[in-house]
Amino acid sequence: MRGQDCKTFYNSDSSDYSSPTWVEVERVVSDTIEPTGEEITGANRSSEYGSTDVGTKRFSGTVTYEYDDGDDTVYLAFRTAWANNSVVDMLFLDAAYSTGSGYRAPMKVTGKPVRRDLDSVVQVEISLASTVWDDSDTLREPTGWAAGSDASL
Repeated sequence: MRGQDCKTFYNSDSSDYSSPTWVEVERVVSDTIEPTGEEITGANRSSEYGSTDVGTKRFSGTVTYEYDDGDDTVYLAFRTAWANNSVVDMLFLDAAYSTGSGYRAPMKVTGKPVRRDLDSVVQVEISLASTVWDDSDTLREPTGWAAGSDASL
């Protein structure tokens, strides 16, 4: 899903899932967030071949971006989510917000955001993993997303 035009966002108002306030994670260097599914195999009495199905589905990986020496609200948001063990509502798109499609997923920061000083820039690596989110008695889980679809999520 990742490419030159891909975009990564987080909802800065996670208390409001129905009307998110998306903030773009700018200067993304790499994004390895990918959906995966656990493979389950079983026997089949009527055949010598086994059967395979998908069990637990999840998103996990890292987002790396160039740190802004000024007021880096992205770093502060993810560091706070990690410290408080709170859910971050994420959006991963294959193009611009107005035309893109991809995945929306409630996620947890699984490791303290790491700053790496390189020659001319500072990069921040954020480790994320999907979770389920009980939002006012509505269970939120990773889902597909397309431009203009916020109202239906």
